[in-house]
Order: sequence, then structure tokens, then C-alpha cells
Amino acid sequence: MCVKNSSTVFLSFLKLAGNHIEELKTVWEEMASDKDFVPLATIIGRSDIEKKDGIVLDKALNLMVDKCEIKKTEKQKGLRILAEKYLND
Repeated sequence: MCVKNSSTVFLSFLKLAGNHIEELKTVWEEMASDKDFVPLATIIGRSDIEKKDGIVLDKALNLMVDKCEIKKTEKQKGLRILAEKYLND
């Protein structure tokens, strides 16, 4: 098989992965350590969110940075903190 357009092949791989992104969650649940990074898309089922949700999330994370609750380079920890607060209510 000869690949004439590598962009088309790459887009096909992305589409295939996107169709099964939530299934990849089982892979990292079994194989990743607690300090490994995992794809957020496998948790929420997509790699993007609506603009209004993005604005709210960005404001909350930036407020956490301003209050020195998290480092600017570790905003993913802010998501965990927000989730833990919700779970503890």
C-alpha cells in the first residue's frame, strides 16, 4: 500500500481515536501511575468544551492561581481540587 497523502492518513487516525477516546480510559486506569498524565478527553469524552464553559473554568483556575492555591503551570491540579470540593459537599 502506498500512502499518497500523509495528512489524510493522519486525519483518519485522529478520527478513529476520537471515536474510541472513552475506551482509552481503561488503558490508563490499568497502566498509568498516580503521577502520570492522562488524556482529559478520555474522562469527558471530547477534547474541547463550549466557550461559556471554558470562560468559567479559566476564571476559576486563574483565581486559584491568584490565591496561591495552585501554581500557574499546574492548573490540572485545580480541576482535581474543584472536583474534590464538589464530592465533599
